[in-house]
Amino acid sequence: MTIRFASRAGGVLFRSAVLTMIAVPCLLFATALPVLAQSPGSDNAAGAASPVAGEAPATDWAAKRKVAAERRQRLQQVLAELAARQPSVTPPQGLTTQLELLKYLELVYAQQQVAAESAKELEAKRARQHDELQMLRSAGPTEKPPYSFLLLDSLHEELAREHARRNGAQAELDTAKRFLDSVRRTHEEAERQRRAAREAYEAAQTSPLAEALKARLEAAELYSQVIEEVQRLKTAEIENKKKTLATNDLRVASLNAKVAAVGKQVRFSAEDLTACLAELKRQEGEIKQDLDRAQTNVQQAEQRWWEAKQQLDRRAGDRQVLQEQLAAWQLAQDVYTQELSLLNERLQDGVLVESVWRDRYRIVTRTAPQEDLPNWRQHFQESIERFDSSRSSLHLRLEEARLDLAAQEKRLRRAREAAAATAPWLERQVQDTQRLNQVLGEQVTRIDAIQRLLKKTLAELDEQLAPHSGKDWLASTWQPLKKCWQYELTAIDDQPITVGKVVVGILLLLAGYFLSRRVSRLLGTRILPRFGMNEGVASALQTIAFYLLLATFGFFTLELLHIPVTVFAFLGGAIAIGVGFGSQNVLNNFISGLILLAERPIRVGDLAEIDGLQGTIEQIGARSTRVKTGANVEIIVPNSKFLENNVTNWTLSDTRVRTSVCVGVAYGSPTREVARLLRQAVDAHPQILRQPEPAVLFQSFGDNTLNFEVFFWICVRRSIRRDVESDIRFAIDDLLRAAQISIAFPQRDIHLDTTRPLDIRVFGADQTLAGPSSRVSRAA
Repeated sequence: MTIRFASRAGGVLFRSAVLTMIAVPCLLFATALPVLAQSPGSDNAAGAASPVAGEAPATDWAAKRKVAAERRQRLQQVLAELAARQPSVTPPQGLTTQLELLKYLELVYAQQQVAAESAKELEAKRARQHDELQMLRSAGPTEKPPYSFLLLDSLHEELAREHARRNGAQAELDTAKRFLDSVRRTHEEAERQRRAAREAYEAAQTSPLAEALKARLEAAELYSQVIEEVQRLKTAEIENKKKTLATNDLRVASLNAKVAAVGKQVRFSAEDLTACLAELKRQEGEIKQDLDRAQTNVQQAEQRWWEAKQQLDRRAGDRQVLQEQLAAWQLAQDVYTQELSLLNERLQDGVLVESVWRDRYRIVTRTAPQEDLPNWRQHFQESIERFDSSRSSLHLRLEEARLDLAAQEKRLRRAREAAAATAPWLERQVQDTQRLNQVLGEQVTRIDAIQRLLKKTLAELDEQLAPHSGKDWLASTWQPLKKCWQYELTAIDDQPITVGKVVVGILLLLAGYFLSRRVSRLLGTRILPRFGMNEGVASALQTIAFYLLLATFGFFTLELLHIPVTVFAFLGGAIAIGVGFGSQNVLNNFISGLILLAERPIRVGDLAEIDGLQGTIEQIGARSTRVKTGANVEIIVPNSKFLENNVTNWTLSDTRVRTSVCVGVAYGSPTREVARLLRQAVDAHPQILRQPEPAVLFQSFGDNTLNFEVFFWICVRRSIRRDVESDIRFAIDDLLRAAQISIAFPQRDIHLDTTRPLDIRVFGADQTLAGPSSRVSRAA
């Protein structure tokens, strides 16, 4: 059996030895020397303490162990004689320390021998592995192609195990190197102590403490020798670990080469899948048997726990024993329950593994639907993450169970040492906890195997999904876009509202908007006018047709995308609240526009006047109306203005409008002639209607004029009223001027009262400058 220096007992022993070598005073050996001198074997003791006497060659491990054993036996004989002669005297601590060091030296020699033998075996194993690799590279695998897919899968499993072994060996090598550094530092310190002890001994040859210093020197030399041998042992072990890593690297290279060779001619046949599924069925049957057994164990543990509880309640026996018995059956019940739960998980995992193998077969044989592969990949990834979480939880439970096991083993040792009656039940608890550790460890191993299967399947799936051509690249790009396109934003009445439906709906609504606009414009400008419909009616029908077509396209879009109309039950309320609080003016103008289109108090092409603004109605929209004035200025008027204010529509029911022109002539002018000339000016204008006939009225005798007014009718489809009135005024002026009839202007007549003479005075310049006050004084 190999005894490792890195063990806890060895570490404690060496720390104790180091402290002893530093703390042992010289007087201790001085007091022990008289006793040794009286002993017949004192000379042998001195010889036994010498570390260099009869040393065997470095490779003769048996001889070296024999020398160390003889030295140990002689030292034990000396200590036995000292104890026999003086039982009450404690043996010198230096001698007991040397005895422990000699025992440990024997163990180190044994380990060195094992390390040397292991080195030969490892070298032979590395050579065999190298030959196997060369043969594999030259001749290929021993199996005949085409190779089974299960063979390739087993090679992958073995390769994963080799990688795990290499990681473990590398970790052990790193730990051994750090420990070797510590041993080297300890050896340097031991050498310093040895040199100091030798110097002290050489300087005190004639001193009474010479013998004690000699014993101290021998102990220091022995301690340094032990540390040096340990250093050699650790160096040999490190070399063995390096050889192990080299062999492992060759093994990994062989497996990689074999995987590469098998992978080129592998075939996943239906027989392979059937064999794999049959193995899974066999494992499922074993799990079910374990389930039945675990269920029986749970029931029995419950029954035994109940019986133990009744005994404890009746106090039928030792209370402490009954308590441990109750605790043992409670622990057994918990362990069997956890085992039952883990077995159920294994059954569920078995269903998953069977499904993964079926999917893997379809992936490898490329019979899986290409559109389903991204969903499979997501499923595999989620399963791996779920098993990662389960594995972490199991590790925590396993660590807790190990701590419980350590505590229970400690209690069991104490009970056995005390020969307590509770020992059998404590032993039962230890066994159950060991069972729990075993079950948890098996579950972790099973989860690791399932994860490796999932990762291999995922890698094979990624290889198939990887684009190998432009077509594959487009297909791989299309799948994420398709997934995003089908992403569900929400659901209404169990109908999914996806991103694709929203985008298609928006596009259809935009297309419906432009198509509705084009069709309604064609209806209002081309079709309806051909049926003799006037411009205003055609424009109103065009607007109404636009909104109807837009609503039709909206409902058609909802029906085409299977979006329930009930969505507007919620949206309608939300919109109503938003409109009510934030869009009152917009809603007011929108409703006013609908009223204008329905009642038609104004129409497109009408000449209307509102708030002193006169113009032609160009367009009646949903929110506003466009009015074009005579100055060719287009003004946007909110629709509500036409309902809230007084509006003059000059062409609402009739385009004929009566207007008039006023003129005043001087007193004394021939009134009949003036009336005839006014009628002549009106009749000569082409835009004045003959029916109703114009009329000339002698309005009144003004202050300065004789007032006449001529009335006539015109058509006001556009703003021509002022133009016609201006033309009539020009014509009247020309006719009256030709007839030498004056158009009067404002004037004042001054009448003088001559009943008394007028007072006329003439003032000089100086009097004028003097101002009114001087004139008043002169008059006085």
